[in-house]
Amino acid sequence: MPLGSIKPVLDIGYHIGIEDFLGGDYTYHRFSLEYMHNLRSKIGVTRYQIQAGKILGEVPYPLMFLPVTNESLYRNKESYNLMSNFEYGADEYFAFWVDHHFDGKIFNKIPGIKYLQFRSILSMKAMIGNASEKNQNLILMPAGMSVPDKWYVETGFGIENIGKMARIDFTWRLTQRDKPDINHFGIKLSIAPGI
Repeated sequence: MPLGSIKPVLDIGYHIGIEDFLGGDYTYHRFSLEYMHNLRSKIGVTRYQIQAGKILGEVPYPLMFLPVTNESLYRNKESYNLMSNFEYGADEYFAFWVDHHFDGKIFNKIPGIKYLQFRSILSMKAMIGNASEKNQNLILMPAGMSVPDKWYVETGFGIENIGKMARIDFTWRLTQRDKPDINHFGIKLSIAPGI
């Protein structure tokens, strides 16, 4: 768990599945990598993450990389906030997340708003991936589920430090907007005290 270090954080993961061992049905090796860093500047703090993963071996969709999604009204910083549940599955993927906290550099310039001590944020999350035909066909994927072979991108802005307790985010989905039953825009709330 990062504890606020200014140094980059690298998280490397490895999982193994062994067929016929403790009831396992598939043999596979799953590798994941996450790199996180905070960059401070005169206009605030930029936080970014680079994520990547690959699975070697045969796995059906429940064992693939399934992006963490969020269909609730509450903001989850570890999820894609406009992606539907089981919308994508991949056996290899790359993702890039970035948000910039202006630390009052914008709202402090607006008379009257300055005294509320609101803080503005810009954010963007993007991912792309692939899955082999064999893995896609091991178990029939749910209706509407696909491989993220083109970039999925969502972006938005937020206001934090509302009453020193809350944050609100306004998010737009920029890609794959022609899919049925998806949200193009969302408003998410969260409790973020002490900002």
